[in-house]
Parts: sequence; C-alpha cells; structure tokens
Amino acid sequence: MRIQANYNEIRSTGTNMQRQSGEYESLMSQMLSRMNELQSVWQGSDSQAFITQLEALRPKMLQLKSAIDAYANLLISDANAYQELQENRTANARML
Repeated sequence: MRIQANYNEIRSTGTNMQRQSGEYESLMSQMLSRMNELQSVWQGSDSQAFITQLEALRPKMLQLKSAIDAYANLLISDANAYQELQENRTANARML
C-alpha cells in the first residue's frame, strides 16, 4: 500500500479555507450590520419575525465558522506533519 500526500497542496487548501472563513465572518458582520440599519426603516411584526429568525441562525453561523477554522487548521497541521515526516525519511535514507 502506498500513501502519497502533497503537503504543499494540503497546506494551500488549509490557507485558502482560513481566508474564506475570514470572508465568511466579514459577510456575516455586514449582514448583521445591515439588519440593524433595516430596523430603522422597516418596522412591524414581519420585521420582528425576520430579525428573530436571523438572530436564531446566528449561533449556527458562528458554529459553521468555527468548524471551517478547525478544519483549515487541521489541514495546515497535517501538511506540516507530512512535510516533516518526508524530510526526516529523506535525511534517514541519505545516512544509509
């Protein structure tokens, strides 16, 4: 059985996920800011229902961001471990 991992590609994917998580967080902040702005011009039971629903989704949105961050960090950590393993095996092979 042969296991092959391109640690540069894995690290790049993790870094891209970190960037996308930051973008997601920014979009989430913009959405909440606009929601607050909207309250001054849109009032009534429909407005309140919308705001209540959005506030109920907020914990799930934060949970999703945390999951993306954790997965991105795991990919970067794994890429570093794969690279270290490869470098150690190469160094050991040269000492034979």
